[in-house]
Amino acid sequence: MPKYRWLCLYCEHDNPENIEFCAHCGTSATATAYEIEAREFLAKKILSDEHGCSKCSNTAHSIEFSEDPWEYFDSRQSPLLRAMYITVKCKKCQYVQKIEYAVPALRKLYRKLFNQDIKNQWWLKR
Repeated sequence: MPKYRWLCLYCEHDNPENIEFCAHCGTSATATAYEIEAREFLAKKILSDEHGCSKCSNTAHSIEFSEDPWEYFDSRQSPLLRAMYITVKCKKCQYVQKIEYAVPALRKLYRKLFNQDIKNQWWLKR
């Protein structure tokens, strides 16, 4: 928790000291580049122009990744078929959405060729 006034990296609103999350958008004071990119992705994909919840129009959301972004994107163990998901939870009404964030090229190719997604969970663990 910061002991100083801080500027949100996503919405650029000024926040008072001793709060851990932005009062306007819910971004952590110690947000990583992955979290900022995920919020930008959500703003384009699912949230309205005001970046509000579809149920209650609240702008503060918490974002969780289905797995560690560094492990998924930057490690040498890149996934062959496993997609990465973002879970978005409204901080006011607790409405939860799960959105597909990153899909490997092999899985996209499989979907295009067979017009369906992979159903066997054994393949998705790799």
